[in-house]
Amino acid sequence: MAEANVQPADGVSPHKVDWPFNGWLVLILICAYGGLVVSRKLLLAVVLGASVTILLFDRAATWNQTIVTLAGLTLGLGSVLYYLSLEPFDRASKFRAFTIYVNLAFYASVGMMIFTPADRTFRGWCGKIATFWLFGWIVQQGRHKGWSTLRQHDRMLVFTAVNKKWIVAHAAYRYMLLTLPVFGAGHRLRLLEWLSLGMTLLLSQASGLPFAHCFGMAEVLVQPAAAGWSALATAFDLVPPVEKTREIDIEGDLFLAGLQLSVALVAAANMFEASVERSVELERIEKAKNPQPKKPPPKPVTPSYETYEV
Repeated sequence: MAEANVQPADGVSPHKVDWPFNGWLVLILICAYGGLVVSRKLLLAVVLGASVTILLFDRAATWNQTIVTLAGLTLGLGSVLYYLSLEPFDRASKFRAFTIYVNLAFYASVGMMIFTPADRTFRGWCGKIATFWLFGWIVQQGRHKGWSTLRQHDRMLVFTAVNKKWIVAHAAYRYMLLTLPVFGAGHRLRLLEWLSLGMTLLLSQASGLPFAHCFGMAEVLVQPAAAGWSALATAFDLVPPVEKTREIDIEGDLFLAGLQLSVALVAAANMFEASVERSVELERIEKAKNPQPKKPPPKPVTPSYETYEV
């Protein structure tokens, strides 16, 4: 009976959630939201302090993992907080350059996922197809915006070149992507999409902005916070260590692969729909610029009567 609760030798369920880690992560995100509202400079100092601590004390991660974590904290969240901490005049003068920087970072972060190793899984290869179409869809939305994807705001990053459909499709895609062996056990990241969507909703409700326009700021907060907290928790043994997980069986792999292909199909369909709508819109604009001259009304036909002699 004492052995009844022992986990199987091959590990725990791949869908298990690391509740202690995620409970603290929720608290960290609440504090980060408070810092965003109260003092961006203070939050920036905390981010930089956490980055230095990870660099000095995290010996469990590889250098590649450390570089990715620090890039998200400093070049991602840190750069946004630095920009939001500037005076209004300085923000206005640097707005164009900041827009270019955010565009490059955002599109690169989506597009680079196509290079994620498939690890000999069907869902991994189908995930590459989904990445391709999601990347094409988000680039199309940015192009339709004329690459002017940001909107000026005093307290947050407002990224306008994304819609609700893309956000939901991306959340489903990334949840399945994080089940790949290259991401390890993944128990700490099982709630990442829900936390990102929740933060998006919170920012939208607090600011009065459209839900989709708050997604960029939510991603900038949630992803680096999760990666940074994971590195710190591992370095200082703050939460129980990550458990070994079982591999997803072939049936589960095929099921997730089918879902990834569904995401790709949704992205492709929405790209086609957006292209048609854009063509109609451009045609309407062109007609407004060059109105056709009105045709004169047709002349009335006057009946003629002829007489015949019998």
